[in-house]
Amino acid sequence: MLKILFFLPFILLSCQTKPPLFKKGPAIPSYWPTKSWKETSPEKQGMNSQKLADMFKIIKDEDYNIDNISIIRNGFLVADYYKYPFKKGDKHIIHSVTKSVLSALVGIAIDKGYIKSVKERVINFFPEKISSRKGEELKNMTLEHLLMMSSGLKTEDNWRYKWKGLTKMRTQEDWVHYLLNLPVKEEPGKEFDYSNGVSYLISALLFKATKIKPQDFAQRYLFDPLGISKSHIKWQLDPRGVHIGWGGMHMRPRDMAKFGLLFLNKGVWEGKQVLSKSWIEASTQTRLKSDIYENYGYQWWNGPAMYKLEKLWRRKWNFNLVKRDPIENYYMAVGFMGQFIYVVPDRNMVVIFTSHLRGGQNFIPKALMDEFILPSVVSNSPLKEKEEILQKLNSYISNANKEKPFTWASKSEGVTQKNFFKRTKEPSLELRFPKGSQKSDLVGEEEIMALTTPEGARFSLSIRDIPKGVPLKEASPILKRLLKSAGNQVKLIGHESFILHDKTPAFKSTFEWKFLKTFNLRTEFVSIYKKDKWILMSYSYDSLDRSSRSLFEKDLDQMIKGLTF
Repeated sequence: MLKILFFLPFILLSCQTKPPLFKKGPAIPSYWPTKSWKETSPEKQGMNSQKLADMFKIIKDEDYNIDNISIIRNGFLVADYYKYPFKKGDKHIIHSVTKSVLSALVGIAIDKGYIKSVKERVINFFPEKISSRKGEELKNMTLEHLLMMSSGLKTEDNWRYKWKGLTKMRTQEDWVHYLLNLPVKEEPGKEFDYSNGVSYLISALLFKATKIKPQDFAQRYLFDPLGISKSHIKWQLDPRGVHIGWGGMHMRPRDMAKFGLLFLNKGVWEGKQVLSKSWIEASTQTRLKSDIYENYGYQWWNGPAMYKLEKLWRRKWNFNLVKRDPIENYYMAVGFMGQFIYVVPDRNMVVIFTSHLRGGQNFIPKALMDEFILPSVVSNSPLKEKEEILQKLNSYISNANKEKPFTWASKSEGVTQKNFFKRTKEPSLELRFPKGSQKSDLVGEEEIMALTTPEGARFSLSIRDIPKGVPLKEASPILKRLLKSAGNQVKLIGHESFILHDKTPAFKSTFEWKFLKTFNLRTEFVSIYKKDKWILMSYSYDSLDRSSRSLFEKDLDQMIKGLTF
């Protein structure tokens, strides 16, 4: 009897009647957000503001590195959250969400006859890249196998392999040749094996079939119809000028939402079929059982997270041993460090997350989705607004975007104001850095500040004692040893003197090396001796991203010009 009484609450909870699903599929939009989104309160779209306020309170209290959340229901923007320094209108790296955009481009290419079908053999597009023997080995591999992440190729280029294969591929001049000549470990179509290189192959195949660069193809047939400006898209290139396919795209969250809304509306935009309904259904349905999330389609995911890790976060916020999966069917585009586009036909909803989340925190957006955002939808009709709750919700959203100075060790060691860093302690200095840069953790005792720029470079300042008997121009061997302590293959590729704006002499030393023996970096040090201290500016970025090098160098030059004592 006691056992029955103990388990009764859990039995009752699990047997509770689930709230009914609302009308399946999207209603006809009352307007199209081609030029701009219309905003309403959550209640006007049948949503509970208290649930959303509870979510934003947790994000604030836990200080999660979520840069943006945009929630759209019935085509209206009901919440648009930005955490300083990220602002409305800024582009954000979307990482592997790029794959879902690429999948849509393949669908458009098939709709327009550039590609016959997903059943086309990959070797037909690249006969010049492989030998007859290799062609026989790859004869059964189709475009569909690439889209499903079941190519059979031994790419070893995801997180499980510490991106070993991806790093190796990126050092090659011809990535297509490299990939198609990898060992085949299994028959195509048999097993899911997440691969960044395979998504690159899709991009290269699209380029070969259309004879139009993927970003130009996207602009003409996808972005222009949705009102997404060319200036609002950035997409990384390979050494031969092909867009990399697996990631490297930057978009504005509101433009990501337009892409999600296109899928919600079965490919229709302003009465025109931009992407066929059949492709949207084919690409978002489950094709294979996967790993990070349960199911995979054509570069889209659905289902719970691996080991249902999102439920650990849900229990942390609202403890309950029984955490049910949501009753809604939805699918998602997923990117590294917490980038998401959620499409929820059952609720006529699109939700966007952009973030800088690491490790297990990658699953926080899905946990927030399941614990707060989906349950906030309680009606298909407008609800009565409660002014006090709306004010609380809007306060969380507006306060998140207010400027917050960054400090590290102490204010005297340095503090930011807008896009300036100021140090009052001797040697005092001032530095201008790129707008939108994010605070980073310090590494080592000598660092006094560290930022990550919007382009993805890590920038830091260190204050050290001047090494005895070492002139400024001879400091590069010390810097080389410093890098060797964190990696290998360290090469000095440049060393030059120059004069700062305030007439202070300085040296710039440029190295290429492998951080943790894995990641190819280019690090540029600026060394200055001032008031018995060695001021060391460090600026590191991906050395294999050649298409963005000019942007990295431009940011560094502006910081050097803005450094004064």
